[in-house]
Amino acid sequence: MANIERKLGDKDHYNSVSLKYDDIQELRSEYRRFRNEARKRIKKLQDAGYGDSRLLEHKEYLEESPKTLTKKQLVDYLIETDSFLSSSLSTVLGQELQQAKAVQKMQDLGYTEITKDTLREFGDFMEQSRQKLTDKTYGSDLVRDLYQMAKEKNISLANVEKDFEWYLANINKIDELPLNADRKRPYTKKGLEEIFVKKKKSASKKIKKMRRAK
Repeated sequence: MANIERKLGDKDHYNSVSLKYDDIQELRSEYRRFRNEARKRIKKLQDAGYGDSRLLEHKEYLEESPKTLTKKQLVDYLIETDSFLSSSLSTVLGQELQQAKAVQKMQDLGYTEITKDTLREFGDFMEQSRQKLTDKTYGSDLVRDLYQMAKEKNISLANVEKDFEWYLANINKIDELPLNADRKRPYTKKGLEEIFVKKKKSASKKIKKMRRAK
C-alpha cells in the first residue's frame, strides 16, 4: 500500500484544524517519520526513471530540518507529505501501473506507436504542441494522429515540434505517404515539401493527359 501508518489519529485527523491541537514534539516526531519515508520514495522514483513526475514538484520543503520548523510549518508540511504518501503514484509500482494503463488506452484507440518505451517521448510531444500551437482549432486527437504518422513514416519529431501548424495543415498529404519506419534518414519539412511539389506536378500532368485523350 502507498499509505504510511498514521500515529496521531485516523486520516481525518490530518488537517490544519485537528493537527494544531497536537503537541509540537509529537508533530515533529510524526513529520520526521513521514519526511524520511517521503525522501526514500522520491529516491526510488528517481532511480526508476520517474524523477520528472509532476507529483515530485514543489517538494523542496523536505530538505528543511524538522528541528527548525515552527508548529504551523510542521502542520502544513505534515499535511502535504501525508497527501503525497497517500497517493499510489508515490511508489514505483503505482507509476508502472498508471503507465501501463495509459499505454493500453492509447493502444486500444489505435495508436500502436505509443508504447512503454515511447510514452515519455509522446508526452513531451503533446506538451510541446500545447505550448507552441497558436491555432487552437487543432485538437489533441489530431496531434496524436500526427505523432502516430510521424513514427510510422519516419518523420523527424524534432522538425514537427518546430512547426506543428505546417505539419497539421498537411496531415492529409502526410497520411498518403507510404510507411517508412525503416528509412535510414527521417523526413524533414524540406524533404516533405519537395515530395508534395513533385506529387502535385505529377497529378497535374495526368490531368492534362486525360484532357488531351478526350
